[in-house]
Amino acid sequence: MSNYYALILCGGSGTRLWPLSRTLRPKQLLALNGKETLLQQTAARLLAHVPAENLYTVTHEDHKFEVKGQLAEVAPSAVTNVLAEPCARNTLPAIAWAVSQIQAKDKNAIIGVFASDHAIDNEAAFIEAWETAEKIATDDYLVLLGIEPDSPATGYGYIKPSKQITGGNKPVFEVAQFVEKPAVEIAKQYIADGYLWNSGMFVFKASTFMQMFEQHQPEMAQQLSAMTVESFAETYANFTNISMDVGLAEKAKKIAVMPVDMAWSDLGSWDSIYQKHDKDVDNNVMHGKVFAQDTTNSLLWSESSVLATAGLDHIVVIQTDGATLVCDRSKTEGIKSLVAQVEKYKVGSK
Repeated sequence: MSNYYALILCGGSGTRLWPLSRTLRPKQLLALNGKETLLQQTAARLLAHVPAENLYTVTHEDHKFEVKGQLAEVAPSAVTNVLAEPCARNTLPAIAWAVSQIQAKDKNAIIGVFASDHAIDNEAAFIEAWETAEKIATDDYLVLLGIEPDSPATGYGYIKPSKQITGGNKPVFEVAQFVEKPAVEIAKQYIADGYLWNSGMFVFKASTFMQMFEQHQPEMAQQLSAMTVESFAETYANFTNISMDVGLAEKAKKIAVMPVDMAWSDLGSWDSIYQKHDKDVDNNVMHGKVFAQDTTNSLLWSESSVLATAGLDHIVVIQTDGATLVCDRSKTEGIKSLVAQVEKYKVGSK
């Protein structure tokens, strides 16, 4: 039996892909990058390295049945390993809960943690990097897959590599620093200095993770250890709302990063969706009943009625039954704050 496991984090609301991505139908459950949903693409990618019975998924209670239904089409044996959170508590509690479940089954487990809503075009490079990371993890390292940047993106965190700990074709480095999303000029300097994008993909031994968790988050570790079936919902709600990066990775002593070029995107904005699709002769991406006249370099997406444009360039139009978004392609990172305004208006207008 394999002691290699994969954990899919299938939470989050995908606000930046509003109005298509909604609370009850977030982006990972949508087919934005092909015929299969992002969750199904992720599961299929991970099954190239781990057996279906070693594939675990953490999602929200509201999405449990949809997640199970989608996984059943790709990996029926993974359906029983879907863990449903009663409330959202960020990535560290979700990972810790899942790792505790996996470790109870296999104390020698080596676990890879991956988001459910990323795109990876070079899957061979991804699998090779994952396997290398597993080898490094056996030496009690928490290993990150770092993306080699192709632009000074301001929507990602960055990782500063330091001392090289392995050689060969796949070097791995100790982590010197984590940096939050920078301004564009700073991002340009980071790229020049060899920083990597933080993909949020981790590989570690279950035992190593739990030791680090107990050391750096002792209160939450005690809560998790004492949690019962009866107290589950209440205990989970009392977990600290904290990310894996802030709660553990930035505090860990033995943490490494492996640079990977695997044609990766977090599909975190409508512009990133535009970049991932084939374009027509006018450099447009069109989905649904769309008619474009004198329109170029645009993403035109309709889920409902006819969408027609004329005389436009470099825009995004997303049309659904309940809402329509129109914005410049360069402004799609700001949609999250726009959605907050819309939601505030909806509450106030009731």
